[in-house]
Amino acid sequence: MVDLAQLTTAQVMALGARIRRIAEGHAWTGDEIAEAIVGVLFDELDGVALIRAYRSVGPALVLVATRGNEPAWNTVAGSVGHRTIALDAAPRPAVVELVTRMRAGAATGLVIPEATDSALVLAQRDFVQRHGVRSVLAWGGALADGESFALIVFATARAPAAIARELDTLAIHARIALLDAIDRPASHAEATALRAEALDDLLRLHEYRTQKLAEQLAQDHSALLARAELVQLASGSRAARDADRVRRAQRAMLNVIDDLRDARRELERRVAERTAELQDRNRELEQFAYIASHDLQEPLRTVSGYLQLIEQRYGDALDADAHEFIRFAVDGAARMQELIEALLSYSRVTSREAVIRPVALDAVIDDVLRGLDRAVHEAAATIVRSALPTVHGDRVQLGQLFQNLIGNALKFRGDAPAHVTIAAHRDADHHVITVSDRGIGFDGRHAERIFAVFRRLQRKYPGTGIGLAICKKIVTRHGGTIRAWSSPGQGASFQLCLPARDDERAPGA
Repeated sequence: MVDLAQLTTAQVMALGARIRRIAEGHAWTGDEIAEAIVGVLFDELDGVALIRAYRSVGPALVLVATRGNEPAWNTVAGSVGHRTIALDAAPRPAVVELVTRMRAGAATGLVIPEATDSALVLAQRDFVQRHGVRSVLAWGGALADGESFALIVFATARAPAAIARELDTLAIHARIALLDAIDRPASHAEATALRAEALDDLLRLHEYRTQKLAEQLAQDHSALLARAELVQLASGSRAARDADRVRRAQRAMLNVIDDLRDARRELERRVAERTAELQDRNRELEQFAYIASHDLQEPLRTVSGYLQLIEQRYGDALDADAHEFIRFAVDGAARMQELIEALLSYSRVTSREAVIRPVALDAVIDDVLRGLDRAVHEAAATIVRSALPTVHGDRVQLGQLFQNLIGNALKFRGDAPAHVTIAAHRDADHHVITVSDRGIGFDGRHAERIFAVFRRLQRKYPGTGIGLAICKKIVTRHGGTIRAWSSPGQGASFQLCLPARDDERAPGA
């Protein structure tokens, strides 16, 4: 166990290395990695009452992992209170203060040595007093696509304010571990670059501490020389040996610093090469997918056409089984044709050059609803809209995005008439647009899975399972994020966060 009041740099480095390697060899999600990190910290740190991990989701922080002394604290589902914290919450809790500082580019470590009298724990005052919490520590970091994570520790021991610089180290190790999550929305190239950046930060931190150690050795050297002058007459040879030993240690430290700098330059070179290689491979794969899908359509049309020709010419000579076999083959070819066309649509999102200009989303929705007029009529749908903003983007792709989302709401309505709500608001530097319905919904555990290519949760409904994958690709290409939440039978909601500019019209303006 590590005593928080006596936490040393060596202990932090050992604990950080263990956290950094948590996800190695595991195909874990970000929430699973966060749960493992919280478990390690709770087991290794002495004097801890409760540890919680949060991640940013739009304008709020969501609890993803928790461990504490009470059994009810050890699951997110059973945890009481503060599962979701708004970033504009007042009074501002310590975890919100930490995320606010991170977004402003400040340090990632926050320490409250005396929690009882701190304004940053007003929301947890009863908890602090009831369980003897003395100090609160928090640290975190930025992940891909504007997301961030934060860890908050309620400790029964008093933690000194100086421990904040050690928390910066733990924050970097935790960030490296979370960047290995399989559900990170960033591309492989972007994730590699972000991980290299975090490793570079860690290298810089070790280099800084090595330099500080070298400076301390230099000061010790000066002190030894001064002492040697005082005792030279009595012990000249011994002082000379001490001074020589210090000089050798100082030279060794300087050599270590040079090696670290060389290692950093080599790491930067390898990351640049690897990033360029991955970008080339991505372009090749996208081009291959487009060409392969396009060229596969002609053989399929030929197979389907000849099967239908056989049935027309020789239908009287075929028995019922043969007709059924031909029908199965034609249906399979049609299904393959549908999947190929869907794959072509997916590849065109990035193969087609985007035309970026101001786009009024109200006009886009008008066009989409005109195109879906028949489906809206058949679903007896009610469409409720608020004023939408003007954004910078590709009008064609934004139309495809909203057509897929509204089309899904109409298709998965269940037995009742469809009801679709489209709303928007401005949040700092993002436009937040939400498309909600009252349909059949889905299990919230699959909220990330539904954006994968060819992933379908409802097999009894027609479709290829690529529409939401296209939506995510379009939003990502526009520099935004998309997420979903739902429960079976309770409808589904999709939230888009698109970058906003100062010259863009806000909703209702």
